[in-house]
Amino acid sequence: MHNISAKKFLGYLKNKCLEFGVKVIEGNPAYTSIKCPNCGSRLSQLYKLADERALPSRLMYCFDCGFYADRDTVAVFNLIKRFTGLYPFSPKSNEPIAEGTVFPDEAMG
Repeated sequence: MHNISAKKFLGYLKNKCLEFGVKVIEGNPAYTSIKCPNCGSRLSQLYKLADERALPSRLMYCFDCGFYADRDTVAVFNLIKRFTGLYPFSPKSNEPIAEGTVFPDEAMG
C-alpha cells in the first residue's frame, strides 16, 4: 500500500468510509501549520544547531502563548479544530523545550 499515490489512497479511504458509514470531510490543509491552535497567533519555526549552523527544525513555537509542537501535529490540531470545533488537548506551555533548540532570533543573529 505504500506504493500508491495520495489520490488513490484517498479514494480507497473514502470507499472504506462509505462502506462502514463513516462521514468524510475534505478540507484544504494549506497554512494549517503556521497558526497557533491555542491562541491563533502566527507560529515561528524553531531552529536546531548542527555543526555551527542553525538548521530549521520541524518544531513550531508561539511567542504569544508558549505553545510548541511539531508542524504536522499543529496542522492536525488546526484541522480538527476547524472541522469539528473541538480542541484535541490542553497544551502544556510550561514544559521545557528540547535541548539544542534555538529560537529564530538567536539563529539569525
